[in-house]
Order: sequence, then structure tokens, then C-alpha cells
Amino acid sequence: MTGELRGKWDEWRANWCWIIEDDPQSFTSRRQTAVVRGNDWSDLAPEDDKLKIATTRILCLRQARLTVGAVGADFLRRRIAPLQERKRAAWEFENAADIMRLHPGLNYNFTVLELNAMLQAQFKYDSAHPEWFALPPGVVPLCNSSALSAIRAAM
Repeated sequence: MTGELRGKWDEWRANWCWIIEDDPQSFTSRRQTAVVRGNDWSDLAPEDDKLKIATTRILCLRQARLTVGAVGADFLRRRIAPLQERKRAAWEFENAADIMRLHPGLNYNFTVLELNAMLQAQFKYDSAHPEWFALPPGVVPLCNSSALSAIRAAM
């Protein structure tokens, strides 16, 4: 995905913290062997076959010209905070009454002007290019996709 978030690393570093997990999941453990890649980092190692479904979908979204701004705008429209811990994944979002929202209910939807202000605050928003913040034709959020069950089963 292409796009640019506002701010630099120096501005973010002060807001980070370390969390030590008492009983971490196995997938978070440190690798015991070095990652071996060819000249092209997009080449997958044979043991990465389990990622093929996900990487294929990501490549399709890249070809459809999905941008970081469009993903961010979609989260803001739904009022889901992507970095907050949730009991359910974002693709399980149902509607404006969903408890995944920062403030459930239709009366907490952003107006067009409020959404544009949020996009300007979060991204390098250029009002001359609103298409950077719209989902490309044919790109449907997974929570709205009729293929959700099939995709989740495949993954």
C-alpha cells in the first residue's frame, strides 16, 4: 500500500512503551535461525507457504491501488480504533451499534467536515486529491464482503 502518515519517528518515540508478557504466545518468540532471502524481499521462503493466501490478497489490494489513507479513512468512518485491544477482529465489525466503535450509535458518526478534519490531523491530507482516501473500485472491506466466511476458512 502506498501512503504517508503524518509525523516522524522522533515525534512518536516518546509515546512508546515496552510491555513484558508473563505468558507470551509462541509466535512472538525470537527466531532461532536467521531469515534467508534472495535479492528480492518479496520472494517467500518455502516454509512461508502458509502465508501464500494472505500475501496473494495483499498483492491484489496493491494492484487495485489501495492506499494507507483509504484504510485509515475506512477505520475513521466506522469509528474503530485500530490500535486498541478489541475482543473481536476488525473484519467482525457489524454496524454503527457495534461495541467495537469508539462511541457506538448513529449519533456518533462523523459528518463529512469532521471526517476531513480527522484525515487532515492523521494523514498528509490534500483536499485536491480526495481519491487518496476512498476505497478503490472493487475493494470491499472484509466485514462487508460476501466472501468473508470462505476467506476466513481458507486462512
